[in-house]
Amino acid sequence: MIAVHEISKVYNDKNVVDHVSFEVKKGETLVLLGTSGSGKTTTLKMLNRLVPPTAGSIHIDGEDIMAEPPEKLRLRIGYVIQNIGLFPHYTVAENIATVPVLLNWEDNRISERIASLLQLMGLPQEMAERYPSELSGGQKQRVGLARALAADPPIVLLDEPFGALDPITRRQIQTEFKELETLLDKTMVLVTHDIFEAIELGDRICLMHEGKIQQIGTPLALIFEPANEFVWDYFKTQRFQLEMKVLTLKDLLPEIEPFDSGLGEKIIFNEETSFLDTMERLEANKNDAFQIAIFNEKRQNMHFTRKDKLWVAFNKVKEKLINKAN
Repeated sequence: MIAVHEISKVYNDKNVVDHVSFEVKKGETLVLLGTSGSGKTTTLKMLNRLVPPTAGSIHIDGEDIMAEPPEKLRLRIGYVIQNIGLFPHYTVAENIATVPVLLNWEDNRISERIASLLQLMGLPQEMAERYPSELSGGQKQRVGLARALAADPPIVLLDEPFGALDPITRRQIQTEFKELETLLDKTMVLVTHDIFEAIELGDRICLMHEGKIQQIGTPLALIFEPANEFVWDYFKTQRFQLEMKVLTLKDLLPEIEPFDSGLGEKIIFNEETSFLDTMERLEANKNDAFQIAIFNEKRQNMHFTRKDKLWVAFNKVKEKLINKAN
């Protein structure tokens, strides 16, 4: 869906982005992660021509983005930014309708889309007539996302979309964002400086430093197979938690020793749950006399075990991955 080839951006004789290349498949979420000033936001803005590249090429769905007017290009790309950028003198409904109006949608179609998106974002329908100044930070963020999705664009670009929120609201919206069905077929590029957000939301991560790509890969690959010393150092202060975050119960299943007493409380987990999220939920449970049930999406192949056996499996899988990388 997106093919970036050797793009560069020069400001005052400095390469802010230096010969960057990557591809994003249809329906994939690529996260641009990196140090401050690494060029990740500039790279994102070049994808919809908010910043023109100094060199290189960008193709979307096989077409060079320089071959059409930038205004036309942006109408088919959703864009969400950290400070949301809602128009203060527009109501919520008018903000959401911005692109559909530019596309000359009929009024009833626009009204239906606004109502649908408010429901999707968990916002009451009466909020449509409010102004941004009357909304909380979390509500503004939801409206900003609704506006970006209003015309159902195939591509959505997000620049630090949750950065201005408090940690609790941020985590809640991240969870909701990940579960939105309307985003399942979207191709997304997301900029963040939050490592856990990158791992939570990204299918792949592109780690940047000083305008260059240091490594592109799955979260698991970046944590357990770092390409160089910079990648290793970037994650080292939170490495243990990150190892727990990138490994899912599905990854651990081959090493999990089964245990089924047939008695007592059972806590049920989807096999796609990360080991870190599993442990956090188990720690919150005050009753230690329980078993753990792990299932797949179809509720087939139920596996039963205990908390201590999960830890043993995690350490075995971790050791194998480290040995493989070395």
